[in-house]
Amino acid sequence: RYHVIEKVLMRLTEYVRKQNLNIRIIITDSPPDFHGKRMIKKIASAGIHCTYAPLNALSYVMQDVTKVFIGASALASNGAVIAHSGTALVGMMART
Repeated sequence: RYHVIEKVLMRLTEYVRKQNLNIRIIITDSPPDFHGKRMIKKIASAGIHCTYAPLNALSYVMQDVTKVFIGASALASNGAVIAHSGTALVGMMART
């Protein structure tokens, strides 16, 4: 499966390369799927500095974060968002 967040990050990496910007992307991940491992390989192969962190290291890596991109699996008609495990935690940590 190809997730929208992967498409967004790949377009971001293209933009960063064209603009010659210096950024670092931190990808957090959690079991059981570990989608972040596949994503970080693609981004790193594009020449972008990346850091991989398990979800339980979120409070440590969040100190350096200025922007947060979160993927969603589905949006319900009542506005509810369905996402992978740990998404709510990332959102709460981003607000503090």
